[in-house]
Amino acid sequence: MDHDDLLGLANGVPWLLLPSLDAFYCLEDGELHYTELVDNITDNNWSIRGSSHGWLAMVEDGPLIVLFNPFTTQRIQLPPFTTLPGVSDYRFSVSDTRLEYQMPVSYNGCLCRSCLECDPARSWIRHDRKMLYVQRIILTGDPVSKEGCAAVAVLRGRLAFCRVAYGEAKSCWTAIHQPEGVFVADVVLWNDRLYILDNDGLGVCNLEDPNPNMEIVLVPIREMNCKKRLVVSPENELFFISQQCDPYVGFITGFKVHRLINFEEGWAETNDIRDYVIFWGVNPSICLSATEFPTSQLISNKIYFSDSSLVEHDDQLVHDIGIFNLETRRIEPLPVAPMPSGCLSPVWLTPFLTWD
Repeated sequence: MDHDDLLGLANGVPWLLLPSLDAFYCLEDGELHYTELVDNITDNNWSIRGSSHGWLAMVEDGPLIVLFNPFTTQRIQLPPFTTLPGVSDYRFSVSDTRLEYQMPVSYNGCLCRSCLECDPARSWIRHDRKMLYVQRIILTGDPVSKEGCAAVAVLRGRLAFCRVAYGEAKSCWTAIHQPEGVFVADVVLWNDRLYILDNDGLGVCNLEDPNPNMEIVLVPIREMNCKKRLVVSPENELFFISQQCDPYVGFITGFKVHRLINFEEGWAETNDIRDYVIFWGVNPSICLSATEFPTSQLISNKIYFSDSSLVEHDDQLVHDIGIFNLETRRIEPLPVAPMPSGCLSPVWLTPFLTWD
């Protein structure tokens, strides 16, 4: 499809970017659209680590971390990997001349702060394993606007951020101070403050502070061994979502949704999110009202999901995508064929056409 014709379908509803197919899946017409827009991001040297406000956050084999808008082809270079908290040095590998990074790495492959001191011999990690360190990057706003935004990186349970405005970023990442034992699962901007979901509570910090600190404000529902997300509804409600998977095969089996009543009463589980739909994936979760987009075939009270993990399907490894019905607790197929595979994850991406 022609570039202008494709962008003519943009109406505020996310599209599913399928890098392995060089295509977008558009809910507006229920079709796959093959386009050269995707060619710029299908290089195996990059890994997608999020999408916000129409921008993809991508980490390179080397030290580069960039924001890329596939609709305008704009790029914004974020501070390099070597300036992230916990990364102390880098060098070229003797074996294959690729970069290695000195970071805290334990024997089981987990990345933690203490291991750099207790196991210095194992502190150098390969270029490909550094992708595990940067789990997600979330933008709090439009990075090319005058007001700018923060790019917040989730780093194996820790947090760092940098400022971006007018399409330019600061020179290094700044750590967000967290209480001991906190392991961050997700963040979301709500009421102009950054809310942080971890295994032991809901925290908050003000990114306008010179040295932002996370403060625990609520103990969440305990959902063990599952992915967790926060999302804000169009009516400014805060939801906590947890994903359930088959422990043997890896396929997603369902989701639980909790709504924040208030900070005194805490969370309440619900199977009814009214006319809302939620988009779950590598991207920060998105919540929309289905009735506001009557032409997009959105069905209320459902979660449209894509997962970064590869699972076995018909003797091949594919990414798990589908639609979860909160009322019936059943998964329905998202009519995408062929199913996406490959190392680059599908990601929900909302066209956002801000130009210089």
